[in-house]
Amino acid sequence: MAYYQESKKFSLARMAWAYPLSLLIIFGIADLYAYVTLENPASFFNFLIAGLYMLIIAVVGTLAIEGAKIRHYNLRVFSMTLFAVIGLVCAWIFFLALIFEVPFFTVLTDFSFYFERLTGGFTRNGGIPYFSWLSEAALIVGFPIYFVASARKGDKPYCEVCDKWMENSESKLLKLPQVFTLSELEDKIEMDGIRSFLNYDRAHKKDPNHYEFIFLWCSSCRGNVYLSVKRHYTDNSKTIDKNESEDIMNFYELEPDFSWEELFEGSNDSEDRFNFSESTNTESNDLENFDPNEFDELEEI
Repeated sequence: MAYYQESKKFSLARMAWAYPLSLLIIFGIADLYAYVTLENPASFFNFLIAGLYMLIIAVVGTLAIEGAKIRHYNLRVFSMTLFAVIGLVCAWIFFLALIFEVPFFTVLTDFSFYFERLTGGFTRNGGIPYFSWLSEAALIVGFPIYFVASARKGDKPYCEVCDKWMENSESKLLKLPQVFTLSELEDKIEMDGIRSFLNYDRAHKKDPNHYEFIFLWCSSCRGNVYLSVKRHYTDNSKTIDKNESEDIMNFYELEPDFSWEELFEGSNDSEDRFNFSESTNTESNDLENFDPNEFDELEEI
């Protein structure tokens, strides 16, 4: 048995444009964030705006990391930390610049002076809101880092042969006769093959207890096929039944004992997804055989 292992490679050339572009976007959003929070002093509203700003940093940082083709866990975490910290610092500098009505770079070159002026004003008016500032910093910096750090192998495997992310995936919702642990899943796949699972009854996404088998592969070379498994279940231990899910298996490398037709049985786009050349030829042949007189006959009818 084998799992997907990152190559710890990245594209320096793509980092050279993806990172500056992402930082430029964060810089612009930081200005807008500082302006909105300054004009709307309600703490609850500012908390929501900070959450939105946090999500933007996480999305922009993730796109930059994927754009740079980073397959190294530590470098991903470091990159997201860089984006989040710069996003927070820029927002604070813009905030001070708006309060004292000075340019951004003026505050940047003498940040301590303007920060002391700000804290001095707070002290004279009842106290410095350290808790609010720390909460904002924890939210804006902490979540994006957690978002990246929690995905040890990234969101999807990378095809080193074709030099691109494996974007193609297909999910199968299955009703299994028992609760499987990771080791039990591995043993059954090793002994009976993945086809033994595909033979189980299909489940619906609204069914309270089922397993989700997610197949991932490269559409160009169809080399390696990876499997991730999630278990969806109802937690009856609480006052109100709650639907829960847990990741059991992540990027398990398969030795396919099934055909593509079996995997996509019941999927409307299964043929189109794998037979691009055939579908293109069919469409071109239809155009070549097009007879405009057919439409004339339809109009007469």
